[in-house]
Amino acid sequence: QTAGVIDNCISSIESAIREGEVSQRYLGDEDVFSEIEADVTMRNAVSEAWELGTYLLGELLGHVHKEDINTIYEIIEYYAAAGEVTSATKVEKLRGLVSNFAG
Repeated sequence: QTAGVIDNCISSIESAIREGEVSQRYLGDEDVFSEIEADVTMRNAVSEAWELGTYLLGELLGHVHKEDINTIYEIIEYYAAAGEVTSATKVEKLRGLVSNFAG
C-alpha cells in the first residue's frame, strides 16, 4: 500500500511543478507539498518510506560510511524543516530517483 501512496505523492509533486511552469511562477515547498501535507495517508507513507530508505541505505553502505550518511540525512532534514527543499534540490527528478531505488 505504501508504494502506491508514494506514487500518488510523486504525481502530486509533478502536477504542482507542471502548474508552476504553466503559470511561470516560483514554487516553494508549500506549493509543491501542500497536497501531501493535507493528507494523513500521504504524510504517513512519506514518513515510512524515509524511515525504510534511511535504514536500507545505512545497511547497504555500512559502518564505514555512517558519518557521511548521517550528514546527508541532516542536510535533507534541515532543508525540510526550513521549507527549502524545492530551492535546494531538483524535486522534478524525484520519480527517477525513487524508481531506481525501488527497482
